[in-house]
Amino acid sequence: ESEDHDGRTPMHFAAIYNQQPALKFLVQAGANIEVLDSSGVSALHWATYRGHFGIMRALVSAKAKRDGRHQYGRTLLHLGVIADWNDDSRKEVVDFLLDMTAAIEDKDNLRRTPLHLAAQGGMN
Repeated sequence: ESEDHDGRTPMHFAAIYNQQPALKFLVQAGANIEVLDSSGVSALHWATYRGHFGIMRALVSAKAKRDGRHQYGRTLLHLGVIADWNDDSRKEVVDFLLDMTAAIEDKDNLRRTPLHLAAQGGMN
């Protein structure tokens, strides 16, 4: 797969910029949905951090791994609670992750759980 200087592939860009038709095309064409960029971030991580719920659902439906961690040891739930989009989108994403049995006790590399990050960031 082609990638840019940060190791990001078209799959990453579809997730980052909420391009659902492009993502669907890539998945149907057999693109690797698990590919990591140079920071160890997957398309599902990017979609979660950006609050792109439709992309998240599409990747989960395509069987994207939900237990991956990026370079700071953060899970999808960590990223969901620290993202800087509006509170309604954040709640939708976090609820979706919790419904998938995301573990609230998982710790990142600094030993912080998603609850620590939610309290620190003021998630409502």
